[in-house]
Amino acid sequence: MTARVAFSLSIPPSWSEIDLRPLTRDRAIAQIVQDRYSKVPELRPHRAEMVSYLRDTARSAWDIGCRYCGVFLEAADDGIVPGSVTVSILPPAPETGGQPLEDIVSQLTGIEATHNDQYWLRTTTTELTHAGPAARTYGIQPIHLNNRRITAPAVLMNTFVPFPGGVALISAGSPAAEIHEPLLELFDAVTDTFRLHPLPGENQ
Repeated sequence: MTARVAFSLSIPPSWSEIDLRPLTRDRAIAQIVQDRYSKVPELRPHRAEMVSYLRDTARSAWDIGCRYCGVFLEAADDGIVPGSVTVSILPPAPETGGQPLEDIVSQLTGIEATHNDQYWLRTTTTELTHAGPAARTYGIQPIHLNNRRITAPAVLMNTFVPFPGGVALISAGSPAAEIHEPLLELFDAVTDTFRLHPLPGENQ
């Protein structure tokens, strides 16, 4: 059984938290897009693209049970740079006889890139300032866009934080794979703000 837990995550001022509920998210998305291009006029010509990206992101996050989703929409020379961060609470990793972090790492696989393959994934461990030891995968992987009609490379970072009774998963990603290095640095900084707040009566 997964323990109940509260959490917090800090996002940059230009990002927005997105409402994932199906009955209200389209209105919330329209407001986010309007707010962004009112502050960054260069984004206005890309309104349809921004709406499509946010709808796909919100739909996917809701479908897999995410409890939080933050998004960003930045202007670029040739369009926009969108991205997101989500938080999910998962059941504990199956025990392999080691510590909780070791149990998670044992299930993660790193796929080395080759000269003719644009996709790659690395596995590592990290230490979050407020949440302690965590397992992480990061790299460039295929994602589905436009309601799964298009597959494209994306830069992704998944960070798994074990706690008594469960695992918090912080997932960050962007289809702007061509600038994956600065985006991975950004995702690392945002993920490092994550905090767990166990609720009274839960396992400590």
